[in-house]
Amino acid sequence: MPDRDRSQRLSRAVTTLLTLTRQGLGRLSGREGFIALAILLPCMGAAAGAMADPNHTLRYGAEAAIAVKPGPDAVRMEQYARAATLPRVVSGARAAAAASLSASDLADTAVVEVDRTLRLVFVRVQERSQARAVRLANGLAERALLLVEESVRAVPDGIRRLGDFESGGLERWGLVRSAFNNPPLDLYARRGWARFGSGMLRVRCAGPACGTGVRVYGSFHAGATYLVEGWLRSTAARSHVTLLVGASGRDLAVSSRHRLSPRWRRLHAAWTPEADAGWAEVAFQTTSAEPVTFDIDAVRLLDPLPAAGATAARRWPTAERRSERNPGAPSAALVPAVPMDLSPESRTAAVLLGAGAGFMVALGAAALALLATRRRDIRGAAALGREEHAVNGTD
Repeated sequence: MPDRDRSQRLSRAVTTLLTLTRQGLGRLSGREGFIALAILLPCMGAAAGAMADPNHTLRYGAEAAIAVKPGPDAVRMEQYARAATLPRVVSGARAAAAASLSASDLADTAVVEVDRTLRLVFVRVQERSQARAVRLANGLAERALLLVEESVRAVPDGIRRLGDFESGGLERWGLVRSAFNNPPLDLYARRGWARFGSGMLRVRCAGPACGTGVRVYGSFHAGATYLVEGWLRSTAARSHVTLLVGASGRDLAVSSRHRLSPRWRRLHAAWTPEADAGWAEVAFQTTSAEPVTFDIDAVRLLDPLPAAGATAARRWPTAERRSERNPGAPSAALVPAVPMDLSPESRTAAVLLGAGAGFMVALGAAALALLATRRRDIRGAAALGREEHAVNGTD
């Protein structure tokens, strides 16, 4: 626990400080000794204060944000702020970022603030490396956003729209480390001849097992079948891509290997989880050894019907009906994390506090030494007086 570690560090520092003080008192001789002690102890106190600072090893920071769109149906910003502190959000972000902090330490050190004027929810974290700090801030903000969105936004037709790319952004694709793919060379949204609308996602890969994906949070039940589809195209002659959906390398479904062309082609897969899962990843992966560039559009996940209302087969809506539907844009968007300069205020305060404590100890030591010297002088004078009195009385 941070408080316990800080107490132990402070206790060791104080013990060392008092030991050196006692040694210094034994060697004091005159005004020079007092001056040396008055200089040494505040410096030692400053060092002890720096060591007692709980964040002295967390040198790197990062800040991500959730931008909440205005409107009558916008989710309250406080919901995103609360979601970022939930244990399952913290634990998931910590695991994905390979954080060095424990879940309890992360919950204690992370800062979540709401700016009503800018309509932003800030998530600030500290870590022992810059890369971990950025991954951790992104993970907390992204998981909080998806948790709130999926809990408050209904899916009346049972279709989760994972990528229409009409907003001009990545729509959470490539945001977290993929469980299946190597990262692409480039990933960006673009406008043009899309399958539906005008927005699409372009992926540029250098070799096989490369691609991008999106993490979908929710309840995925063992034994239920989830259908996924997406539309792809590529101008490269040897572009081969597969669609993957699952929760791990042992529990996933993989579509057949498709060769792409300049015309849009539909890829689909059906996944039946072997165990209950709290998330699933939908990803597209290259199988070609050559560099590949391809476009993605209209990615959907179809939830299974309840058992009571199940039919013999559930089919996707026709392309015409699907293209007319509102894509259901989320009420908030993620602002990716950026490195943050950590404020030296806490370190400065700890150093000043330690220096002040050392100075007070030095003053106390000097006062004790002065008092001891005065007592020795008084006792010496009294003894001398008694000796003189004895000598005079004898004479």
